[in-house]
Amino acid sequence: MKTKILIISVLIFACANIYAQKKWTLQECIQHAKENSITVRMQSIAQQNQEIKLNSAKNQRLPNLNASLNQIFSFGRNASPADNSYQSINSSSTSLGISASVPLFTGFQIPNQIAAAKLDLQASIADFEKAREDVELSVISAYLQILYSNELLEIAKNQHNLSLSQLERIKELYEHGKASEAQIYEIKSQVANDELVIVQSKNDVQLAILALTQLLELESPEGFDVETPETNMDFLLPSNSAQTYANALSTRAAIRADEYRLASSEKSVKIARSGYYPKLSLGAEYHNNYYKINGYNNLSFAQQIKNNDSKYLKKKN
Repeated sequence: MKTKILIISVLIFACANIYAQKKWTLQECIQHAKENSITVRMQSIAQQNQEIKLNSAKNQRLPNLNASLNQIFSFGRNASPADNSYQSINSSSTSLGISASVPLFTGFQIPNQIAAAKLDLQASIADFEKAREDVELSVISAYLQILYSNELLEIAKNQHNLSLSQLERIKELYEHGKASEAQIYEIKSQVANDELVIVQSKNDVQLAILALTQLLELESPEGFDVETPETNMDFLLPSNSAQTYANALSTRAAIRADEYRLASSEKSVKIARSGYYPKLSLGAEYHNNYYKINGYNNLSFAQQIKNNDSKYLKKKN
């Protein structure tokens, strides 16, 4: 048993190392972030809530059905159900009722509520798309920052190597009397400064990696690295700012979401104005009672149900 547990642990550890050490492409980072982003998940839940609100608005057109059942026991001095005189008697009563109503005219409130709910749902869908777009842009920015920091690190290393070469050359010149000792110390100062730049550049790379792994919702940045694309990434940059702005007005989810909310607000105004109109609904009710008084000859349950029923059909304004 211990051997099996050890083997499973080794396999899990090996798989975790392979997963962490693999180089991530830009598309893999974007896809992973969209699938695991908390913001995207929250917008998905918000969209589901709007779908429920839309169904609730549509269901307002359906009949409203209510039912009630009451049981009362009376002890001591009370008004007698038989002759309404006060006596010391024990009695019980059972009553049941069913009522239903359906709206006929609500001052256009229900149609406007349904229309507003549809627009809110469209706005929520656009918010979901916006969340995905924001995650994608953030991942692209963080990914490019890693590439940029890596390039700066390579430049710093090359500069350090160049300074070391210059130091060796100055030392040879100094040995042959062609350079002064001050020049040697000057180059050593440059080498030390280059080493400082390398350390700072490595820190910048680690910070950029940390930022991207947080966007990807990874547990740790340990072993994480990105793949440097073989081709240039000029396609990520807009070629025409005016055309980019025009395309954003027609395609950006954030703009569409605000347009849907504006239209929904207009429907909300109409919903409020529906209060000026009269309301009309059709209702129906059914009630029945059964009484039992101790010491009296009570009618049977079937007879009382037949005698005591009452039915109503009415319209409400």
